[in-house]
Amino acid sequence: MRSKTTVEHPEQKPVKLDIGCGMFKRDGYTGVDRLPFKGVDVVCNVEKGLPFKSNSIDEIYTSHFLEHTNNFIFIMEEFYRVLKPNDILEIKVPHWASFLAYSEYHVRFFTLFSFQEFDDGYPIVFRSSDKARFKILKRRFMYSGGRFTKPYAKVMNMLANIKPEYFEAYVSQFFPPKEIYFKLKAIKGSKKKLQVTLMMS
Repeated sequence: MRSKTTVEHPEQKPVKLDIGCGMFKRDGYTGVDRLPFKGVDVVCNVEKGLPFKSNSIDEIYTSHFLEHTNNFIFIMEEFYRVLKPNDILEIKVPHWASFLAYSEYHVRFFTLFSFQEFDDGYPIVFRSSDKARFKILKRRFMYSGGRFTKPYAKVMNMLANIKPEYFEAYVSQFFPPKEIYFKLKAIKGSKKKLQVTLMMS
């Protein structure tokens, strides 16, 4: 396991990070975590920054990590910084209405709309970051079940994702999804000046 100021990688091999992987690192990914669990390759506190060069990472995956973080905007800016242009950030988080969201170790909740402020395609009045810009490629509610609830989960996975915005606003509190999956693309290149519009009280 490594803990460095900057982590170097061979240029020819795609570099994929599993952020906050704990003991369950995704196959083929470089595991990054604050604690030196078995399988963790890079030990660092992500809330203080990622030890990778800008535009050096091909893909980032993070599952059930962001709900534990205090510096959410900074972390999204770090993800953006290290990703190469047009490369992918995959995120799984507990849905706000799921029992999984309510833990003494969680400090924030997520909805279907949580990452819209990073996508200029959505008319957001206030944007917390003028550095990170992503295009939302996919948003999906995720249900899962055991032996007797798998049929319910299968039906809900279909129904909830037909009109996800409507489902989030009017139905999700009654039939809570377990998780939400997001797939984002880092938008870089022709850089327009990004403005943060201040909300007037």
